[in-house]
Amino acid sequence: MFINRILLNIIMNKKNLIVVGIVAILVLIVINLIVFSPSKEAIEIGIIAPLTGGPALWGQGSVNMIQMATEEINANGGINGRDVQLIIEDGKCSPQDAVNAVNKLIQVDQVKFILGGHCSPETTAIVPIINEKKVFLLAGVTSTDDAVSSSKYAFRTSPPTLDQAKKVADVAYDKYGYKKIALITEEAAYSKSFTTDLKKTFKGTIAEELNYVPGEKDFRTGLAKIKAESPDAIWISPQDPNEAVLILNQMKELDMMDIPLFGNTVFISSDVYDKSGGLLPSNAFTITLFADPTSQKSILVQEKYQDKFGTTIPYNLYYVSAAYDATYMLKDALEDCGEDVDCVTEYFNNLADYDGVSGKFTFKENGDPAFDSWKEMKIVGGKAVLE
Repeated sequence: MFINRILLNIIMNKKNLIVVGIVAILVLIVINLIVFSPSKEAIEIGIIAPLTGGPALWGQGSVNMIQMATEEINANGGINGRDVQLIIEDGKCSPQDAVNAVNKLIQVDQVKFILGGHCSPETTAIVPIINEKKVFLLAGVTSTDDAVSSSKYAFRTSPPTLDQAKKVADVAYDKYGYKKIALITEEAAYSKSFTTDLKKTFKGTIAEELNYVPGEKDFRTGLAKIKAESPDAIWISPQDPNEAVLILNQMKELDMMDIPLFGNTVFISSDVYDKSGGLLPSNAFTITLFADPTSQKSILVQEKYQDKFGTTIPYNLYYVSAAYDATYMLKDALEDCGEDVDCVTEYFNNLADYDGVSGKFTFKENGDPAFDSWKEMKIVGGKAVLE
């Protein structure tokens, strides 16, 4: 009898140990799920923008705007009670870097919504991937023709260069009397698209063309050929403002600064003026997208940006403040649709006259904004002057 009791106690102790062990394992599993599983509370939005090199001028400004808008959204209850979490990638205004960034956002982070690219070479490279993976994209600072038209999931806040180039060409020919011009163009998506469209719409003749690869440092041979043709003016279309600075310095070396200049909005900028030591002439012009800096919404956002980042909005008010508007447009779509990509896409297709800081947004069937607000711009004493 005594032996039977001992055996029973041993059996019961083993059962208790097994139960305790099972409970301990279950507790560990629950802890691991809580600690290590990705949170589904926050809505994750991917960002692709140039954050290094010359294009970081507007890339960082756009990201700053998105971050500022996101902080405001989260402070006001988020999206249906859920915070927005940004995952920011440096696209470097480079097709390959942008592809690496979008693949990481989609495959690793599993985001379904992206604001970017914020540079034409970025956007044109990632739109095919967006289309294949059925991810929603709202790009900014992207003007290359047909940049987003190949995907029903892709939209952009910037109008195509064809619209802009037509206005530049008409002002150059009709207002300033440039009948024979030379062209200097960086072989990159935005800069090349702009020059191509200018050639289509310019009513005069093209005397000489200088095309250069990104990163080029010596333009003297091509500049000498242009000088020999005695053009009425030179069109300069860079993608990176640093190359524009080199071009101006080498034009000075070759005694070419008496030739009138005009160009895209990367060239006609305070950044190029400052970095070149004021070589950008005050009569050099471009046609730029115009956002009213005196509107109540714009003044408020400009003041918030200055307070938060200690500087004025860089590059161009329209391009950079459009990133702020893009964040809020996507926020409104997500409030209506949840994280349903097709629903968000349809929301943007039906969006009409969204009243943002940079202007009113309605999107065409190809994802472009319906936009028609332009101003002639020059840089005088380092400051943009609009006419």
